[in-house]
Amino acid sequence: MTLIEDKLFTIGYSNFYIEDFVRLLHDYGINYVADVRSIPYSTRHRDYNKDLLKARLKPENIEYHNFKNEFGARQSDERFYSEGYLDFKKFSESEQFLSGVEEIEQIINSGYKVVFMCTEKEPENCHRCIMVARYFYEHGYEIKHILDENEEVMQNNVESFLIKKFFLQQISLIDNNYSDEEMIAKSYELQNEEIGYRLNNRGNSNEDFIHNWVYEKDSGRIFHSA
Repeated sequence: MTLIEDKLFTIGYSNFYIEDFVRLLHDYGINYVADVRSIPYSTRHRDYNKDLLKARLKPENIEYHNFKNEFGARQSDERFYSEGYLDFKKFSESEQFLSGVEEIEQIINSGYKVVFMCTEKEPENCHRCIMVARYFYEHGYEIKHILDENEEVMQNNVESFLIKKFFLQQISLIDNNYSDEEMIAKSYELQNEEIGYRLNNRGNSNEDFIHNWVYEKDSGRIFHSA
């Protein structure tokens, strides 16, 4: 499969001071940050609060937009949940997700390089990779996950990691009848089950959802970041 290269990236900000984050964006030629956090605020990393981040990026000629409705890990509509956790596959087929896809493609066609940003450092532990990047990868885009200034991984590397995790290290899941495509799909499904946000479980282990408490100024309530 021939992929559209050098247009889509992902990054988790928790590993970066804001100055290093901005420098990395410039190093990769990224000029559009698509924030996929459902609640784009943090007390531990205040520089990444939505309004502060947007203001910090503007003089760098980097656009910023929050896509919580289109790509957020916390969705309020229970139709998108399976056995209590957000079903990434189901949500990625929804009208609101696909409207986000259309917007991102328009942004790319306007000449931007886009990075999907969330909290979690490791892409395989974040919905930006297992849900959002997966969709774009399966629809013809190369995806680079930026880990630090000296390291990146591709989406196919993530898939290899997941297959090793669920098929090569867990004998009970080995099935010689699985094709490569089936192993990849099943691995995404199992990882989704591990990290997907649970409506009735505030103690979800995924750092993407419980990283720290944040203040959501529009409603005046306290939430975990996601």
